[in-house]
Amino acid sequence: IAVGVEHTPDWNRPLRDVIADVHAQGGVAIAAHPVRSFWDEYEPVVQEIDGTELMHPIVYSETGPEDPWSWTHLEEFYRRATTMRSNLAAIGASDYHFFSPLGVTRTLVFATEASAAGILDAIRRGNTVVIHPSGERFGPAHLRELLDSSPHELGSWDYNYAGSGPMDVATRTLALAFLFGLLLLRRR
Repeated sequence: IAVGVEHTPDWNRPLRDVIADVHAQGGVAIAAHPVRSFWDEYEPVVQEIDGTELMHPIVYSETGPEDPWSWTHLEEFYRRATTMRSNLAAIGASDYHFFSPLGVTRTLVFATEASAAGILDAIRRGNTVVIHPSGERFGPAHLRELLDSSPHELGSWDYNYAGSGPMDVATRTLALAFLFGLLLLRRR
């Protein structure tokens, strides 16, 4: 994941080059959903990435480490990667490509200023915390302790998204019908 860039990096290059391009543009590079099948690509560049996606919607459908898309893989990658780079940012993202609402997992960013630059700097320094649905927190110990003194309470809105009425249902249904129509017309 490239955040804070002006131009999309050419993803069809070696990962190390893509990360260098992201950094040259002043952005941050985040390992997206690092399940076990991606480890061979991510492990050689752990020192160069700024963060790793740890909280992802797959955390809500965990079936165990044998699942190729297991949240336990993200946790294991994060724990191993932070032994190699202590300031690696823990990231919560909802880049789920199917039926998950945006924002179901989040990143608590401890920035020194409320700006895009402040957020990017906080990620570079690893000043982020994510919270597992069980309440377990991941991120630097001093920030987890800060949350103990001023807790961020998870509410039902964090886990139980429901559409906001008939208009929400109608627009989602129309959007899906439109996508199916595009797929059908594309084949002809």
